[in-house]
Amino acid sequence: MISVAYPAGKVGLIQVVDGLLDDEICRNLLTRLNQIWSMSSAGKTLGGVDQRTKFSEDLGYSRNTLSECWSDVDTVFEQRICQAITSAVAIYRQEYRHLDNWTDISDSGFQVQKYLKSYGFYRPHVDSFPAPFSTISDRVLAMVIYLNDVDFGGETNF
Repeated sequence: MISVAYPAGKVGLIQVVDGLLDDEICRNLLTRLNQIWSMSSAGKTLGGVDQRTKFSEDLGYSRNTLSECWSDVDTVFEQRICQAITSAVAIYRQEYRHLDNWTDISDSGFQVQKYLKSYGFYRPHVDSFPAPFSTISDRVLAMVIYLNDVDFGGETNF
């Protein structure tokens, strides 16, 4: 079942949608990611790899970045993720109608981040800076999809 919450109130522009991907899809996707995780690299920030700011392993999960090992099962996962994102954006647009004024919104692909238990982190940061400081100055939405739950830690704060 899908549930929607606004942890910072609706004026905070942050929406949490639970239940977009079912547990089985998440487990199967995690199994697949573990099979190809050797293609991951140290997590990067806009300034490159800086483990004082971000300590993670990252994997670009797309047909382009994984061309030599992309399979039919990846195509199915990609479709399910895209459906989930489309649903979440549709729910967001119902609440925040100003997005209807933006055209040509496209996604920048999927990046999977893995944090080592009790060690991984991403310090507080801004996901977009105005040009000329950033190449992602036109970002209008950012989305995080959690594929698993943890008993302690793992929070995202805004």
